[in-house]
Amino acid sequence: MSAMKRYFIFIILLLALFTGQAEAQRQLPGMKAIRFTAEMADGFYSRADRHDAGYAFSLAVATYTKKGNQWVFGCEMLQRNNPYRNT
Repeated sequence: MSAMKRYFIFIILLLALFTGQAEAQRQLPGMKAIRFTAEMADGFYSRADRHDAGYAFSLAVATYTKKGNQWVFGCEMLQRNNPYRNT
């Protein structure tokens, strides 16, 4: 490519970034998303009764309003092992 063509493409890309017209797709009004996560809590899970074993699951629904605000509705379940309660 010639130098002039590279400069032209560069200027077009800068204009697209700085004019404020390009918005992320996740901010479109009325969009909904479902989110499911699985996590380890307090370390890695093992079958032994250790204090650092636990896990968490969560399910959430996110919606976007006209002004780009995000509302998240969801629930989470956390299971931790506390072996000191058995003694």
